[in-house]
Amino acid sequence: MDIQIDLSGRIETLNSASAFAFANGKSRTILIPARVKRNVSRRLASRGVKSKMISVRMFTGATYLLVHPLLAEIKTIVIDREFEGWENEIRSLLLRLIRQAGHEIRSDAIQFRSVGKHARCHHLALAAFRNKNEPDHRVTLNELLAAC
Repeated sequence: MDIQIDLSGRIETLNSASAFAFANGKSRTILIPARVKRNVSRRLASRGVKSKMISVRMFTGATYLLVHPLLAEIKTIVIDREFEGWENEIRSLLLRLIRQAGHEIRSDAIQFRSVGKHARCHHLALAAFRNKNEPDHRVTLNELLAAC
């Protein structure tokens, strides 16, 4: 299965939630509450992680939490460009998380492209972000911390 991933609500904006969604055949949405993002950000900062890297790690962790339940079925992951210039770091962190979970995926199977506003994943993420649709999962502090 090839999937596209989009985000609504910037991960680095700590006073509002963020919603991630994938779609293409199957779909899934997750919501990261603002308080979870704030707490993870504080904890990573207390460990000496730099500000921009905190956002990159939270973005990667959330992406992993989104795809984790269906990793065995996923062949290609296309991620909307949110952190231009950080794609290699995100790919590396995501590959590490996927491989630690016991799944194999080629490095070139994780791609970064503009998904666009007409993509189904964009509409799903936006609906979850705006509380119009219930997300499939609400991410907890411990889940996101473990993935960061």
